[in-house]
Amino acid sequence: MKALSSCLYSGIVGHSRYQPIQHQFRYAIFLFALDLDELPSLPELGWWFKVKRPAMMSFRPSDYLDHAPELTRELVWQKVASLGGEQLDGQVIFVGQVRCLGFYFSPVNFYYCHAANGVLRYLLAEVSNTPWNERHCYLVDAHSQAPIPKAFHVSPFMDLNMSYHWRFSSLHETLSLQITNQAEQRLFDAAIYLHKKPLTKAELRTQWLRIPAMTLKTVATIYWQALKLYWKKLPYVPHATPKETKV
Repeated sequence: MKALSSCLYSGIVGHSRYQPIQHQFRYAIFLFALDLDELPSLPELGWWFKVKRPAMMSFRPSDYLDHAPELTRELVWQKVASLGGEQLDGQVIFVGQVRCLGFYFSPVNFYYCHAANGVLRYLLAEVSNTPWNERHCYLVDAHSQAPIPKAFHVSPFMDLNMSYHWRFSSLHETLSLQITNQAEQRLFDAAIYLHKKPLTKAELRTQWLRIPAMTLKTVATIYWQALKLYWKKLPYVPHATPKETKV
């Protein structure tokens, strides 16, 4: 029987703000890395993890992209094509958060889109904001990783007049990804550094005990860090209409 490609990645997420004030934080996280072709055959890991059924952690396909009842490789490639990419048919690995105790929110999910020969071709980044609960997708060519203009409001302390600079590599035993917000100078960095872990009951138990109810913690962290920036008197930026409407 072929071994599953799906797994977990566990490690650290860090944010660093450089202008107009300095502010940094780091937190432990873990993310699911799910081969979309394997979703129908993923094992149900007791009460720890299930697909489309209640569990401590559950993957509900309608939480992602266009809220379709199924999240498939073909659907992701259609999204890639709608954003100007080449519609291929290779493996797609979802990397992101799932529901915890029935609650879902993920600031960003990544879809690692591969050509038929297994080479990483695109990174599709699905970004969400809170409290507006809006969603926007950015498509990054893995060959060029060229800067992309910011087109979607995320933080009330950062406007849209900047570009995203991406640095990432293929998925292996480690996962590293860095996004730099840059205008005339570097404004902000977000980075994740993770190590591969097996998708098993034992590992899910370990990660849950390390970071209970991570989606709830994620939302709490967003508002806690926003409050810290408010205390530091960082100028408030009103919600801006997205420069593009594709989501």
